Amino acid sequence: MRPARQWFMRSLAAALSLVAAWPAAGEPSELARHLVVVYNTQDAASKSLAEHYAAVRDIPADHVLGIACPTDETVSRQVYTTQIETPINAYLTRQGWFQRSPRQLTWNAREYTVNQTLGNPIWGLVLLRGIPLRIAEDPALQPPAGIPDVLKTNAAAVDSELALLPCQGLPPWSFVPNPYFSASQLQHFSQPYADWMMLVARLDAPTAAEVRRMIDDAVSVERGELTGRAYVDARGISDPASGYFPADQALDHAAEALRKAGFETSLDNQPPTVPVNTPWDHAALYFGWYTEHCAGPFLQPGFRFRPGAIAYHIHSFSATTLRSGERQWAGPLIAKGAAATMGCVYEPYVSFTPNVEIFVNSLLSGLSFGEAAYKSQPVLSWMVTMVGDPLYRPFARQLLRNIDTANRAQDPDLPWLLLRLARLIARQPDQTPAAKLTQLDTLAGKAGTAGYFWEGYADILRELPPPPERVIEAYQRAIATPESANAIIRVTLKLADYYLSQNRLPEAFALYEALMVSHPREAAEFEVPATAQAKARQYHWDRLSAKLLPPLPQPNRQRD
Repeated sequence: MRPARQWFMRSLAAALSLVAAWPAAGEPSELARHLVVVYNTQDAASKSLAEHYAAVRDIPADHVLGIACPTDETVSRQVYTTQIETPINAYLTRQGWFQRSPRQLTWNAREYTVNQTLGNPIWGLVLLRGIPLRIAEDPALQPPAGIPDVLKTNAAAVDSELALLPCQGLPPWSFVPNPYFSASQLQHFSQPYADWMMLVARLDAPTAAEVRRMIDDAVSVERGELTGRAYVDARGISDPASGYFPADQALDHAAEALRKAGFETSLDNQPPTVPVNTPWDHAALYFGWYTEHCAGPFLQPGFRFRPGAIAYHIHSFSATTLRSGERQWAGPLIAKGAAATMGCVYEPYVSFTPNVEIFVNSLLSGLSFGEAAYKSQPVLSWMVTMVGDPLYRPFARQLLRNIDTANRAQDPDLPWLLLRLARLIARQPDQTPAAKLTQLDTLAGKAGTAGYFWEGYADILRELPPPPERVIEAYQRAIATPESANAIIRVTLKLADYYLSQNRLPEAFALYEALMVSHPREAAEFEVPATAQAKARQYHWDRLSAKLLPPLPQPNRQRD
């Protein structure tokens, strides 16, 4: 080892000694050897994208299949059966991969004879843009009596229906429990599951260029790990009797899991979605609900996800189309730079959608996107589509290994990794603040000038706490090297808030006024004047510049 690296690794080893519950990465997945890529021969871009994906993932030529089917997103049940399911099944059978045996199954109190694969070596399908998305309801397919009305539908997501291809003969209506679904057994997909089902995901987006970018981002990011901030937009549902309570609780638990893993995590628990003028940036992970179309900070003109970002918004019709960058959620999230998402093509009912807590824990444990998505999805032959590279593992290796690699390569993402480690150190309950500060100083010495690091570092210091001047200096360093106007607004407001907490009122209100002078448009968009006025009332500060502030609303004196 070179001396500089020896010093750095000794520092990391000391830091690791303070991290009692280190999140372990999973063992390498075998999924890559068991995929078949499917494209639409009627769509030139579909074939090109399939070839690109196969090349970057080393998929052999006989695992790439072209089928001729409509390019529409929605197809009839008959078209799905004859032009999608049948040719895929025929090819897998012709290759000798599907060898079936009859078996009796009981589902919904009825007996079915199914043909189940034995030793199926095809564990997943990757559907390329051009393969239809949804199967329309066929009123001619009437289920038997006794099935609840809400489950009588035979509409479905193409992906979810194909997931049961290894087990032919199940009814087209209702859903089938997912044998891979589990909150506790976060293991890789393996052969016992493959005899029943496959992991089916799609590489789809509003444009073919965005699909190619999704593929490349996933491959690039997993050489290290996904870095950036996490945002969770829950609704604050507190009534356990509410049918929406479990999903909202899962969002809360997912936010806590991300915090424990060292991510800067913002959790909003207000019923409306996060307002558009919230200064988000560097978003790597987003989970939230509940509006029909993409809203909130994503509508800011300059908003862009971090490369490799994973984003999911819970809504009954979040993925009725993937061809639009404005309608619903799945397409817009991809258009804004996300590499993977999930969504519903028809009404799924919230209990039968992916559990965000399980999904997040699965990703953090080292599972791939495809594995995490299906691990969190309770049912198959239903309404959910998984959009992204199923092989993408955003957290494939332990953080220390990624830090060491990034340090040797002088990777610009190194400060993100150091910041994640700093949060893990700061969370340890059995260390004194002084001991933590010593370790944090070691990491800060390697972080350089990245504004996001110093912002996060100041946030961490506030919780310990050190002498106030150290917190102030860190925030000032972040303001001096901002990445965006969002960052200037956000960090300056944090510093002003810290000054107020220290009863340093002149410095706090000077910051509000400086923002309104230096960034008048952004300050107005992010409601800095209203914030300044509210704080002035709270702290009885009467020296705000009247020239910079809009007039206060006058009370309505009109009598009824």
